[in-house]
Amino acid sequence: MNRILTVVIILFISGQVFGQKEISIDSVAGNIGQFVKVCAKVVSTYVTTGVKPVTYLNLGEPFPESKLRIVIFQTDLPNYSFIPSEHYRDKNICVTGMAALYKTNHQMISKYPDQIEIQ
Repeated sequence: MNRILTVVIILFISGQVFGQKEISIDSVAGNIGQFVKVCAKVVSTYVTTGVKPVTYLNLGEPFPESKLRIVIFQTDLPNYSFIPSEHYRDKNICVTGMAALYKTNHQMISKYPDQIEIQ
């Protein structure tokens, strides 16, 4: 029974990671809660100040009109061997993750650099 459960969990997780669909940046709103891949240009970046800074990569349009924000929390920065706000600025990227809505902003959280691919 444990073996069957383990296999089911592995298949579910791999389906979530590898089963994402590529969507346009204008389609994010219709895919909230889905695992997707979005490709667009990072047009601006911002790092908050304070004890726990947050890095924002704004895609499509500059903040506050960005079509999609990639959010990298301070606790995840050690996973990056570079400064994301500088590394990705003005680059065309593809990001993979769960499309989410925070207040009125469409966003994806990036915990690891392998979620973001420079085109």
